[in-house]
Amino acid sequence: MEDNVVSFKNNAKRFNCSDEELIKKLQDLISRFQDPNLSKKDREAVFQRINQLTDQLTGENDGYHKCDL
Repeated sequence: MEDNVVSFKNNAKRFNCSDEELIKKLQDLISRFQDPNLSKKDREAVFQRINQLTDQLTGENDGYHKCDL
């Protein structure tokens, strides 16, 4: 599981996506973040990804929405 959480950021391709897709991805990450068995390192990686996707959803980056699928 550690490899999945840490590596998805580095290996992910970026695509345009809708607000609904970003929201779904954020919900999935929040659920993962709440897993009591998640290591501190994995929890920090998930938290960083939640922040990145939240910025994308609110238009803090390039002015258009992107997500990693």
